[in-house]
Amino acid sequence: MKTKTKEMRAAFPHARTERMIVRQLDDETLIYDTARHKALCLNKTAAFIWHHCDGKTPASTLARELGTHFNTVAPEEVVHLGLARLSKQGLLREQLHTPRAVTAAAMTTTMPRRAMLHRAGVAAAISLPLVTAIIAPTAAQAATLGGSTAPCNSGSDCASGVCNGAAGCQ
Repeated sequence: MKTKTKEMRAAFPHARTERMIVRQLDDETLIYDTARHKALCLNKTAAFIWHHCDGKTPASTLARELGTHFNTVAPEEVVHLGLARLSKQGLLREQLHTPRAVTAAAMTTTMPRRAMLHRAGVAAAISLPLVTAIIAPTAAQAATLGGSTAPCNSGSDCASGVCNGAAGCQ
């Protein structure tokens, strides 16, 4: 049996789930990647795409499934954009190097969101897939932040983020 080429693997995206802590909230999915010590937040569109990347389903099928789930038509460009964003954050087993992924990534940097929505013809039921990094202090950093009334020079010195100067952290 032949091994799959990189192009073949990229055509059938596969979500990376090892060493991940995943929590589903109402409209978003929080992921903590314990291997990379990185926290990410996926909106419902990106989460749907990531959960359906099984290594056997092509993007065209993902687009149909996305459209069915949200009861609308989902352009394949939306799926490619989501895959490019998931890949960039290391949430896919194989990095995407397909022309469509590059095109989707380029569209987000050169085209305003409203223009992309118009071009893709995305119905209001589907938002563009967003994968956002969450910055959180390490345990050691969190332990050194000042509590209520601790002396401070700026908001970054306080756990609350609010410094009242001589009065201390709020």
